[in-house]
Amino acid sequence: MSINCNRGWRFQALITICLMVSWGAAQACSRPIKVGVSPITSSVTIVNGQVTGGIYIDGLREISRRTGCKFEYVVAPFVRSLYMFSTSHDVDLLPIAIERSSLNQAGELIPVVTGRVALVLYGSVPADPLRALEQGQLKVNVVRGSSYDVPEYQHLLKRLREREVLEEVTEPSIILRKFKAGYGNAALMITSTLYLGLQETPLDQNKLKVIQLPAIPEIKAGPYLSLTRLSPADRNLLRKELVKQFQNKTFWQQYEKIYPAWVLQGLHRYQPPSAAP
Repeated sequence: MSINCNRGWRFQALITICLMVSWGAAQACSRPIKVGVSPITSSVTIVNGQVTGGIYIDGLREISRRTGCKFEYVVAPFVRSLYMFSTSHDVDLLPIAIERSSLNQAGELIPVVTGRVALVLYGSVPADPLRALEQGQLKVNVVRGSSYDVPEYQHLLKRLREREVLEEVTEPSIILRKFKAGYGNAALMITSTLYLGLQETPLDQNKLKVIQLPAIPEIKAGPYLSLTRLSPADRNLLRKELVKQFQNKTFWQQYEKIYPAWVLQGLHRYQPPSAAP
């Protein structure tokens, strides 16, 4: 009996080619991707300085499973994370950040949600809170670095500074601690930021009032990819995977599970222009 060695060789070659194609379909990034992470939203969870989870981190883990890309997390205060991405260029990716010009110059936003700035009041509330805000009758707190690039918001901050009623802090929890101690009762922030602060510094929610500011347009938020650190191939791969992972109805349903209704009143799923009604 004779053995057809050529047929066996061709079969092994076919297996090798199939394995190479499968590997290419799950191509990994060319190097580990450094991710700047801050405790600024409940969708990213940090415990004792370590990244433990959250819907955006879980999403990155799924991308890692699909592609083989490795993510290394760099935990820092919010303002420091922005600096590391936009100025010192020490990180490749921010898992979630609100759109601003400093980030747009250094990176590419993958929009996932839109949010609206709200006026947050605690304790005694003026009869007409919006009028009191416009007239500078409130001592208003904001998180430093959250200077959203919306002209209407910038003009409001400018007026508050001119009237010397604007105070800036580094973290949302600091604002709520001031509320609790009676050192202020007004702030401007997106509802998801307020919700995070309440997890760290609980307040009597019967004394809490959240008023959406319809005069300020909605702001886009999502992951940012570095334009300076990432190679074109890595950025294209990550862009495709981030869109697939986060710009879909299933991911938005995770938002609906982790946030209460009053938070979702100020958040909406991003709709690409082509998909908008």
